Amino acid sequence: ALAAPQGSGAAADGWRLRDLRVSALVSCGRGGEEAVRPSLRGTTLLHLASLHGHAGCVRLLHERGADLLAVDEQQLTAFDCAAYGGHVAVLELLRALQPALCVPAAVPALAAVQCNSFLLCECDGPRRLPVHVAAAGGYTAALAHLVDECGAAVDCADAHGCRPLHWAAAAGCEAACAWLLQRGADVNRPAGDGRTPLLLACRRNYADVAALLL
Repeated sequence: ALAAPQGSGAAADGWRLRDLRVSALVSCGRGGEEAVRPSLRGTTLLHLASLHGHAGCVRLLHERGADLLAVDEQQLTAFDCAAYGGHVAVLELLRALQPALCVPAAVPALAAVQCNSFLLCECDGPRRLPVHVAAAGGYTAALAHLVDECGAAVDCADAHGCRPLHWAAAAGCEAACAWLLQRGADVNRPAGDGRTPLLLACRRNYADVAALLL
């Protein structure tokens, strides 16, 4: 998962340590190899700075040579991480620094993929677009930026045929669902496996979202 672990323990402490190191880069003006060295999972300081909305860190890491197009083991870029965190200022900054970060129109569909989880799959290549992760996080401002400024389609599909409305409904994000519906998202359009946003909301007992989708 992208979100930093909550509570205590080695995993949570590891995320906090990495975040402190990002802040230290800004306060001390350092960078060098640390700015571009990925972790074992391909996560860079740029990914973490984008995820947490540290625009100043993002700019400094870029100046120190960080690759704005680098992907982690989930095929996520810093732009994806900023969308996941709903950080519009970072999205704008990344696009200004690297125009190649324009949002693609679609993700290639997967053929005959067996998947046990709605939001996970075992495959190579991109599985979702920034607009999908922004919808899952319920960030309407980020959705508006991605659709209005970056040209993302409201009904673009991920690798499983799921649309932003599927992601928002599955996460119980009522505000994101309402925004997507207002912008013309097709409430009845099924994913590749036939599931609709309403079915996903009902299965996860999101009554308010289900009522909105009826």
